[in-house]
Amino acid sequence: MQSHSPHNRRIPGYDILRIIAILAVVSIHVLMRYRDSAAATDPVSIADSLLHFAVPVFFFVTGALVWGTGRGTDGYLRFLGKRARVILIPYCAWSAVYLTISAQGSDWTHVLVRLPILLLTGKAWYHLYFIPTLFLFYALGPILYPLVRRRPEVLVVLAYAVRIFCVSAGTKLVGALGGPLVATLATVVLTHLSDVSLGAWFAVRRDTVIPWLTRLWPLLISSGMALLAVRQLSLLPGTWYSLVLRLVVPLGMALVTLGLAGLAFWIHPTAQIRHRLARLGELTFGVYLMHPLFVLALNASTAALGIEHLWSNGWFTVASIACVTLASFSVSLVLDLSPRTSWLVGGRRHRQTPAPAPGQVVSR
Repeated sequence: MQSHSPHNRRIPGYDILRIIAILAVVSIHVLMRYRDSAAATDPVSIADSLLHFAVPVFFFVTGALVWGTGRGTDGYLRFLGKRARVILIPYCAWSAVYLTISAQGSDWTHVLVRLPILLLTGKAWYHLYFIPTLFLFYALGPILYPLVRRRPEVLVVLAYAVRIFCVSAGTKLVGALGGPLVATLATVVLTHLSDVSLGAWFAVRRDTVIPWLTRLWPLLISSGMALLAVRQLSLLPGTWYSLVLRLVVPLGMALVTLGLAGLAFWIHPTAQIRHRLARLGELTFGVYLMHPLFVLALNASTAALGIEHLWSNGWFTVASIACVTLASFSVSLVLDLSPRTSWLVGGRRHRQTPAPAPGQVVSR
């Protein structure tokens, strides 16, 4: 089990979770091409469904590192300003890239009129919704921090109650006030509030729960995956289908997320490996922003070369996921190496900070 780092030290377990999550995200988006053609019982559809733990894991890490640590109001305002520079500026830049792609042949006047709502809701491209949601959860931190510190279990119960019983009603209400795009954002926020709350609970109770999670992680992951597979294969009883479905997915995702946390903190990386994990963890933001470009290029290339039939082979799908992942990490690393481009991936490499001593891992 990993030792618990003090507040000013980077925690390798969170970097491992980030890396696992980004690998799953890339896989999901490569597998999207099968959604209109593959049956729900096909292995590729089942894999796609099971890999959707990715975004909950990212929000879990957010809850642990932001809601679970806490700051004073003044410190939190500085934190929000810093995160705005690191996250929102590259988000706007990449949104412009994706809007340019999606608007080809369209009326740019219509695009510009809708630009504020597209940026607010993250609808410039299919994956960008994560960024406005993330920043909204950042902003909620000071409001919920007292409950996190005193009664994190209460927050988790309330958040899961919202997810199970209130998403539909909340979405309809917000949709009536703000329109369909805002309603979609509300759905994401109400759904993933539980994941952020679970991460905050984990951070507050870490000393108590990690010994259990590091022993039970295989059981937690397998149990959670089994529940998600039951849902994907429609093996639920018909009479209580709606209610059971609302319970099975949150429970399955929670079990998988906690199991992966147990796995991440069970690993014992050396000082050198911790440094590499930290570097990969830093690059995951850039990978998240840019990887759809490589997915788009891959799909266009197979179509142009007339080799789309290769997608029916499992080895080609796995190789495609590996290529998109490698390309995304490589380009993200290259951009991060220069002060002129590192801001595109939320990078901090250009800042003058002392090199860590052997075995020291800087917090972030």
